[in-house]
Amino acid sequence: MKKILISLCILFSTGFALAQDLTVGDTLTIYFSELFPIVYMNHNDVILKYTDIGSNKPGLRSALQRGIYYGMIANASSPINPDNPMKDKVFAALLKQHFGVTIATDDSYLTLSDYQNFMKGIRLSFAYHLLQKINASSSQNTPVTDIPAVSQLGSTKKYYILDEVYKTIKDNHLNASTLSEDNLVYGAAK
Repeated sequence: MKKILISLCILFSTGFALAQDLTVGDTLTIYFSELFPIVYMNHNDVILKYTDIGSNKPGLRSALQRGIYYGMIANASSPINPDNPMKDKVFAALLKQHFGVTIATDDSYLTLSDYQNFMKGIRLSFAYHLLQKINASSSQNTPVTDIPAVSQLGSTKKYYILDEVYKTIKDNHLNASTLSEDNLVYGAAK
């Protein structure tokens, strides 16, 4: 939560207002920076194939590298049009692809207020927390035992299925009260 508040402070200090329309570049920067707040050297090894990022958008470049590294977005040799306005329905489609949620939208442009409203439920999901936990564990040199390897999770586009498995284990396991949160996470991911 602290990282989200820091991100919002940075956005406000750079001139964003809640009612201001977000561009594609702004949205992807905020989104992937929120999902994967920690930047590691491995992320910087991703060579972007997008043709219109340029060197004047380091925040977007870094966010896309993290999204690609974790398998959330394809590294395509196509334009991303970072200066075009982002539409509510396009961002909602991205959330549906990653988290399986259907959000009622219109054809308006995405604002920071819209982004925050869309992300409220996502931030409570198991899949969101698991993605952040994977990001936090990427710098460890020791094997991670409570979450799956990044390559296994990154090969699927339906991260939200983890929520369903996690809830099923938590609600239906005979000894659910004796399972630690780490064991529930591992069981859902396995």
